[in-house]
Amino acid sequence: MTRRYLPPALVFVAILVVWEVGVNAAGIKGFLLPPPSRIIASVQSEWAVIWPAGLFTLREALGGLLGGTALAVLAGFAVARWSLIRAGALPFAIAAGSAPIIALAPITNQWFGITNPVAKMSVVGVMVFFPIMINLVRGLTDVGAGKLH
Repeated sequence: MTRRYLPPALVFVAILVVWEVGVNAAGIKGFLLPPPSRIIASVQSEWAVIWPAGLFTLREALGGLLGGTALAVLAGFAVARWSLIRAGALPFAIAAGSAPIIALAPITNQWFGITNPVAKMSVVGVMVFFPIMINLVRGLTDVGAGKLH
């Protein structure tokens, strides 16, 4: 276990040390690139603000993940089951899945309100919906009946 995790941990610590020393030695202004020590101190001093905001963001992310996944599984089973739906829906899903989030977020903010968590959950839901649905359909349709036994 130590052989697996020790090298990445040492590289991480080395990066932090080089970062700290490099910023201080080069005289880089803190607002451009703060050293890790200042970031840690700021997180500690602002923890009362960061913790509730982090929990709120986690709730939005998990809500979107669960909702998007549930809808994707339902849609994926339907699309995999009926070839007529698959022929029409799969190309649309592939195209819609490639839409940039920067185009979707303002729309959901307008629909639900910028402070409403549903706006963020819907963006996350759309982000996970199409990859899950497409891969579920491909997985269900690419496996032949003889491979199931």
